[in-house]
Formats: sequence, C-alpha cells, structure tokens
Amino acid sequence: MLVSAAWAREGAVPLKPRAVRLTKLSRERVYVQLLTTPLKWTTLAVLLSTTACTTLVYDARYDIDLSAVARRERGGDTKRFGDVRGHVFEDEFIKITWTPFDTQLGMILVNKSDSAQSVLWDEISYLGPDGKSDRVVHNGIEVAGAAVRMPPTVVAPHDTLLDLIEPTRHISLARYGVAGGRRDMPLIGVTHGTSAAKVQSQMVHGTIQLLVPIAANGTIHEYLFQFSVKGTVAPSGWAS
Repeated sequence: MLVSAAWAREGAVPLKPRAVRLTKLSRERVYVQLLTTPLKWTTLAVLLSTTACTTLVYDARYDIDLSAVARRERGGDTKRFGDVRGHVFEDEFIKITWTPFDTQLGMILVNKSDSAQSVLWDEISYLGPDGKSDRVVHNGIEVAGAAVRMPPTVVAPHDTLLDLIEPTRHISLARYGVAGGRRDMPLIGVTHGTSAAKVQSQMVHGTIQLLVPIAANGTIHEYLFQFSVKGTVAPSGWAS
C-alpha cells in the first residue's frame, strides 16, 4: 500500500471554519450550564453579568458531495455516471474516496485492475465554485506555479494511494508570515458573522470540477468529477 503521511501532518484537519477570537472560556461554561441545568436565579444572574458585552458568532461549515462523474477514454468514447452521491465513486477500474479538508482535498485511490495505473498530476485540472480553472499540486510538492513539474505516481495492481491535492492559486509564498513563508487559502471559503441569516445569505454555492487523468496499458482514462458545494450555519463562539 502506498500510504503518504500527508493526513498526519500538521494542517491537514477536517474541513471546518477558521477559528474566531473567543472571549473568556467561563462564558461558554455558563451558556452550557444554562442549557443543561434547571434555570435558577443564580444561574440567570451570572449569565447576564458575563454575557452582557458579548455577541454570538456564526460560521458556515462547508462540505462537498459528488453530483456527477464522467469517464472519457482519450481518443474514444465517454461514459457518464449519473447515480453518484457522497464522497465515493467506483467503476470497474478504480475506487476513489474524496475527503474535504480545510485547505486541501484528500484522495484515496484504489487500483481495482490487474495492471499498474499512473496518476498524471501535471494534467489534473481544477475548476472552483468561482468558475476559475487551475492546476493542482499534491503532497510533497512545496512550490506552486506553472513551472512545477510533477512526475506521475504509479499505483500497483490492487494497491492503494493516499494523497492530498490543492489548487495552486490557493497557495502564496509570502516573504513574511507563517513558517517557511507559505500561506494556504481555504478550499472553499470562510463565511462568518454575528447574524445567522446574513451568514446564510453569504455562503459559497455552486460546483467544483476536477479532471483526473489515469493511464494504464497505453490507455488514458480522463475522469471528470463534479461536486456540489453545500453547508450549514452553526454557532462557533463569542465575540466582544
């Protein structure tokens, strides 16, 4: 099994909104106490005294769902798969599971065939919800840009590849900032505010498309994965 350490490294965490600045933890404890215990005058008095100057913050929590998959044999026919959902797709050649993280898209690729398969990273194309197309980089590629060349990854018959991909325009190499000067934008976006209705109205909608060419036995299958962007609004903490 080809298992990368990508998912274990710092930064690869399940998709969630960016953290907001919270006030003292005691306010959250008082709020929980009020919801889980009978209301008493003492609890109410403490609640009023500790939350009078705070505002509840809401965040959009995004996810993606497969809505369509097409497989085109380069120079040949196209087969469309309409009955797809969730994060998993499977045909006679591969089984692939997509997992959205904060800034990257996790990929678990199983080679179901009796022949070696090659993932052609340089030919993968990403189309975001904003309609802009981009190249991607995968785990271990530290520099973004058009000049980066990524050799194919070979997946042996009945073997599994774990990897992470990220659109190159989501990566900036800043002179100042985080360690190493690299900044990674959220995969979908950050939407938060003090009104649940306003956050709902500002949420990112649309689709993500990912074209993934996989070569085997002299044939290249181009898989076009289409994901629907979805999400919910939930309280995330307090702000002054």
